[in-house]
Amino acid sequence: MSLEVTINDDIKQAMLARDKKKLEALRAIKAALLLEKTGDSIGGAEIPKV
Repeated sequence: MSLEVTINDDIKQAMLARDKKKLEALRAIKAALLLEKTGDSIGGAEIPKV
């Protein structure tokens, strides 16, 4: 199972459990992965690769 699928499944579980803190954290991780995957930068600044 890929990391994206795992995160999406965890998001669904957090929504059902009404766990707002976990849901917020998972959505932030998902957003960061999407930005990295698409190569978009935040505010026009280049994101350093680690």
